[in-house]
Amino acid sequence: MTIDFSAILPYASLFVSLCIVLGGYFALRYGYGKAIPDIQEKVIVALNEQISSLDRSVKECKTDLRKMTIIFDTIQKTLRRRGINVEVWNSTIFITDTQKPVEQVIAIPIDEGTSDD
Repeated sequence: MTIDFSAILPYASLFVSLCIVLGGYFALRYGYGKAIPDIQEKVIVALNEQISSLDRSVKECKTDLRKMTIIFDTIQKTLRRRGINVEVWNSTIFITDTQKPVEQVIAIPIDEGTSDD
């Protein structure tokens, strides 16, 4: 009695293919199941670092704004003593010279699209 391998070959091929598919399914399922919490943890850590960086940036901006307000108020008071009024309304700076015989007003629009950065 001889064994005909050509008759068994399709079944063996189907069995091996089925094992590969099932093995791949379980490997992916358990691999993704373990990888997702790690990825989520890394994303949360990165977002927390970004939040703390933005908080520091906001604090720096508030400090700079406070300093600039003090400087502007000082310049405004100094110029007012010399008869020049400086006022900011919305997006326009008004400079009024009261020392001249006729009061002179200069309006300077503020271009909000420009930045030093």
